[in-house]
Amino acid sequence: MEDLLAGHRLARLFGQGPTCIHGLTSAALDALVFRVDATVAHYGKLTLQQAQRYSEQLRKLPPLPSAVERIDRFERLLAADMICAVARGNLDILWLLSQGWEKIYWTPESLRPIAAWMFIDGDLMLRTSNEQFDRLVAAGRRPSFAERIKALRDMEKEVKKEYETRAKPLAITAQALKTTSPRKAVSQTAVLSLMNLIEFGVRDSVETQQGDEIYGDLAQVALALGAYRTDHGRYPAELAALAPKYIAELPKDRYSDGQIKYRQEKDGYVLYSVGPNLKDDGGLSVSVWGREKAPGDGQRGSELPDDVGFRVPLPPQ
Repeated sequence: MEDLLAGHRLARLFGQGPTCIHGLTSAALDALVFRVDATVAHYGKLTLQQAQRYSEQLRKLPPLPSAVERIDRFERLLAADMICAVARGNLDILWLLSQGWEKIYWTPESLRPIAAWMFIDGDLMLRTSNEQFDRLVAAGRRPSFAERIKALRDMEKEVKKEYETRAKPLAITAQALKTTSPRKAVSQTAVLSLMNLIEFGVRDSVETQQGDEIYGDLAQVALALGAYRTDHGRYPAELAALAPKYIAELPKDRYSDGQIKYRQEKDGYVLYSVGPNLKDDGGLSVSVWGREKAPGDGQRGSELPDDVGFRVPLPPQ
């Protein structure tokens, strides 16, 4: 248990970094340790006092920094920094944003500041980028997960569709003729390229943090289940048997605001949330620790199950 607490603290230490990568990595590490918490709860033969003491230590851990705050601060400023670099003539960044910019990329270095002055409106790009980040942050702060993820996915699709339509030489030319401003057309397309890269990472960060929070809730229930099994020699038929002796209150499913899913399996159980698709997939998913093979695994085009949770005991492999 001391080793596991050290793992949770390490996740929070790494999570102090400012980027979405720091956030994704810290949440993934924290979720991994929560899964091992559930394994300890099954194999450790915990007494009620041991389970409650460890549960209390978990509750005292500070939450991981907010993914939305990272986006609002660091990622917004990172985008602004890239735009300023492009406006100063660092056209290599345009090539990194889109492989369709090779001709600009190969502009002689001495001419790049001139090309940037002719074709890049940094102010327009900064305004457009900030407007997009304002929308992303507002979407990420919506009250329920269903609302947040729908808003983020809608924005992602919107930007991707607009980018695929406009980020082509002929489309840029048509837009330049329409607005009578090649500078405006190129700048708008460049900022679309930037947001097209960023928005998937934004959604992924929000989803990953939500998953980590769910694993934390499930670990608390797993500890209560372990103590119940120590006392009764078996797991309960329903989670309701845990409250209030083994757990003060059963957590809600943070994805759907419904009940956490649970069922006995042989000498173990499956404990899970409905996951990002908000559908009960029967505890099947790559995000269910100790999962069984899910129907449709490996089939392209099929909608794979995405429940989040634990299956204990772990399978032999």
